[in-house]
Amino acid sequence: MSKRNILKIIAFVVGLYFFLEYILPEKVGGDFDSYEVGSPVCVEKDGKKLQFYVGNYYKGRGIIGRMVKVSGKWRKDAEPCLQRSLFLKFDQYGLTDPDVALSPEGLTLLYLGQNEKEPVLCYAVSSDDGQTFKKKGPVVLSTNDVFQTFENAPNGLIPDRIKAFAADYKGGVWDVYLFTMTYRVWRATGPDLKHLKLDGEPLSASALTEKSPNSFDVFTEGGSPVLVYVMDREIIEFRKSGSDWTPKSWKAPLGNGTNDTVYAGGRIDPGDGTLYLGTKKMQKARPIDSPYETALCAVSLRDKGNGEPLAPEMTVYKKVGASPRPTYLSYGTEWAGKFLTVVGSFAIFIAMINLMLFHGKKIYQSALNYNAPVGEEKLPGGGAPMRNFLKNAGYSAVFLVFLAVMIVCALKGQTDEAKGTIWKTSFDFLFNAIQAPMGSAVFSMITFYMISAAYRSFKVRSLEAGFLMAAAIVCMVGQMPIGELLASFVPEGWKLLQLPWLSGKLLSVLNAAAYRAVLIGTLIGSVAISLRIWLGLDNSVYSSVD
Repeated sequence: MSKRNILKIIAFVVGLYFFLEYILPEKVGGDFDSYEVGSPVCVEKDGKKLQFYVGNYYKGRGIIGRMVKVSGKWRKDAEPCLQRSLFLKFDQYGLTDPDVALSPEGLTLLYLGQNEKEPVLCYAVSSDDGQTFKKKGPVVLSTNDVFQTFENAPNGLIPDRIKAFAADYKGGVWDVYLFTMTYRVWRATGPDLKHLKLDGEPLSASALTEKSPNSFDVFTEGGSPVLVYVMDREIIEFRKSGSDWTPKSWKAPLGNGTNDTVYAGGRIDPGDGTLYLGTKKMQKARPIDSPYETALCAVSLRDKGNGEPLAPEMTVYKKVGASPRPTYLSYGTEWAGKFLTVVGSFAIFIAMINLMLFHGKKIYQSALNYNAPVGEEKLPGGGAPMRNFLKNAGYSAVFLVFLAVMIVCALKGQTDEAKGTIWKTSFDFLFNAIQAPMGSAVFSMITFYMISAAYRSFKVRSLEAGFLMAAAIVCMVGQMPIGELLASFVPEGWKLLQLPWLSGKLLSVLNAAAYRAVLIGTLIGSVAISLRIWLGLDNSVYSSVD
């Protein structure tokens, strides 16, 4: 059997495996929360205790489930009440950190929608006790009276990225607290979730920003707000006294009394003082199962009057749902991932070796041709041979020298003990002072070609070119601060005259449609070429194999 046929067989077997892995699931059956559970929140509606929590069927793809308390026990609905979106970008990657409140719209569920960029605070409303929810989109916040959303800011122009939030609805007003990625706590209030006005400054109490909670909750008691931080192994309650917040720490016992269990978020039921928590600990599991053993627990934060918790232990009332059945691919997927990592590492070394061989061969051939004709200078620097050598192999020599220097500096300067050494200093200098600026310089030169192409494209010689010019002006101005300034003079109902809104629609609707059409055509061509190679119909890739 020839080498070409062997390569065709290997390509076919590998392609068949990954094709089956793509079209067949790694597991079948099981409940929607069979992978992980967490982040419970409780509410009472019409005398009925309801609880909502995050359930995962796959890693990082959280959806919301519902439980009802019947005869002192929590009973789970068979189907989730709120799922992630397949096409709307706000929560394509899952829903996390839910909170719930009763409002005039109905039972209102707030959550953080996970996507490819940053978490988006969204909400949904139910009219049937939470069995199903209708999504209402992102919560809109603002530091002024202009409540607008943008393509890259669906929650409005907020000061920072949201890490966690807590919401309460009392007296016809929403009271929302945001914990941001920079360890600051902001408060926003408003009559509805589309018009929440942020305070001018974050809360100034230093106790609130000393630690970063996994989740936190807010409720009103005695007319004053109470914040509850859920840490890994600690629960901190903050009560407002004047302009400051007084902390009170609760070290409630963990689920099994071991140090490998941590809290994974939760919220308090202000009615009876019960804190509902998600817990997790490491476990050995099948490839289709989570590496963590997760559960929902309850612990009381009310004390006996002497500061001691009323409940000495937490009560586990919910674990993951019925486990799915694995397919043979679930075990092969883990192996395939490791295999691709190893192959990728080898590919990097092979590429480096190929470069070294290519440039080394170039230098060697130039050295052989260094013999000068009779009567010419043979020593470097004095005649035609040296100029020819530098012309043919000068850059290759520079490449090999810097390749060797970077490898040595990286191996010796990227360890924990190398801080402050000549190796660390040399690596930082070569990377930050040479490679990064040169990369930026090369990339910036593309700008001139882009400007030249734009100049030729924007010449208004036809009706189509006129539309292109108009769309380009709207998109550019709409993305600049002057666009927001001009929009502030336009009435809120006249959306077509607001350049930021019009720019967002052009980019997210018309431009996205055209881009997806081109992308679909490209993918169809890629699939056709891949099938030809996979089935051995295209011999061009094996043309150099004997």
